[in-house]
Amino acid sequence: MDSTVLAVRAITAVYGRQLLWPALVVWLAIFAIIFGLSWWLAIAVDQLWWLLAVLLAPLFLVGIGIWSLCFVIISRLHPKLDKKQRRLTKDIVAGVTTLAVELGTPKFMILAHIVKDVMFGSSLRGSYIGSMASESADTKRKFDELRKSF
Repeated sequence: MDSTVLAVRAITAVYGRQLLWPALVVWLAIFAIIFGLSWWLAIAVDQLWWLLAVLLAPLFLVGIGIWSLCFVIISRLHPKLDKKQRRLTKDIVAGVTTLAVELGTPKFMILAHIVKDVMFGSSLRGSYIGSMASESADTKRKFDELRKSF
């Protein structure tokens, strides 16, 4: 497989995992708050408020299923990396995230651009990672080093 594609896949997987864990924590917190609220209402007002928890449980399970599917897809997308590649990938993700924060781009938009590049295949110069990496000489150097390591 092309080294550019492998590098972009590694960066996408690391970035996607960084977004997935906070999403899971938020999902669990929302469910815990709603479940606690329905428990309190069932005790304080009427027992029928338990139906809220019963009705929301399948929605919670669907959300966990979607999260799990995303995690499995990202795990399959992630190529095997040695220590040097892992360090370079994390440095690139940190550099791109810093650039994105500076530019004001939301993280989910960055992920959408990266996934589009992976799905539809882009040349290095036409890819989002390539264009962001060219903005910073250090990130570009690390991206080229990561590409060459594959």
